[in-house]
Amino acid sequence: LGSAGDHGQMTPGAVVPFGMISVCPDSEPGQHGGYDYNVPEISGVSINRISGVGCGGTGSNVRVRPASADEVLKIGKGTEKAYPGYYETVFSNDVKGMFTATKNMAVEKYVFPKDAEKILEVDFASSIVRRPNLIDCSYEVKSDDMISGWVKAPTACSRGSYVLHFAFHTDSEFDVETSDSSRVVLRFDSDEVEVRIAVSPVDQYAADTVLEGWEDYSFSQ
Repeated sequence: LGSAGDHGQMTPGAVVPFGMISVCPDSEPGQHGGYDYNVPEISGVSINRISGVGCGGTGSNVRVRPASADEVLKIGKGTEKAYPGYYETVFSNDVKGMFTATKNMAVEKYVFPKDAEKILEVDFASSIVRRPNLIDCSYEVKSDDMISGWVKAPTACSRGSYVLHFAFHTDSEFDVETSDSSRVVLRFDSDEVEVRIAVSPVDQYAADTVLEGWEDYSFSQ
């Protein structure tokens, strides 16, 4: 309801009541809520957005793209499923995505075809609103399954900016294929990769603590 044609700017992303997280694909070109049912092409999957916010929207941070850089990625219409706190779809490259959330952590699971490249491109400077003077990020690869950092992005109507500290963890080890100041391409050997992105507006310690608090959490379909 309200997820097509800019009527309501609602999305089917995975979210819990009063949560900071709303995991959902971002339509390409961008939309106010990040997602529009009538726009199948996507730029990736990001962790937050605000429904019905107006102006140019806000959010679409820490965007993950389960595809190579030169590959057009689309949602397989007819494969989407959405329930309270859960969203899934199969993308045009046959990668299956399953997404859920806590109040301050996104959980994303990607299932790759056996013969496909197991690649995740992560854009730490992604944002619905493209205001370069209000966008910044910093990240550090801490190990072969952990990246930490922060992102600064515009608020609704670009009245200011906010900062989110994040702890980005994968359940499979990765190799860093390429990287620059805001993006990294991760390569995996596993056919299934679960990504957990814990965030905090306070500091890095708080984001790390959120992640540690869910160590025993098991992704459920």
